[in-house]
Amino acid sequence: GSHMQVLSYKEAVLRAIDGINQRSSDANLYRLLDLDPRPTMDGDPDTPKPVSFTVKETVCPRTTQQSPEDCDFKKDGLVKRCMGTVTLNQARGSFDISCDKDNKRFA
Repeated sequence: GSHMQVLSYKEAVLRAIDGINQRSSDANLYRLLDLDPRPTMDGDPDTPKPVSFTVKETVCPRTTQQSPEDCDFKKDGLVKRCMGTVTLNQARGSFDISCDKDNKRFA
């Protein structure tokens, strides 16, 4: 049969961050800062998996063609806490994630 392309947990999160950046109204791209560890991602790739992670603002404008991974973090960049679900089926690669300003951050 055709082998479905399955994303790794981190790949799925990075893809979700791309989507978050596309929908963002902020001036700059956000990049993964900290990914919470998750239990093994066994099971159906179509089943949404819970994820939580932190993103931080970079120096790259959102209009850049660069990947966030190639952008440096902004010195006093905004940090956002993101929670939601991703699916690991690459064909679909859907996600439902919301991010909020992380007020628990210390200078």
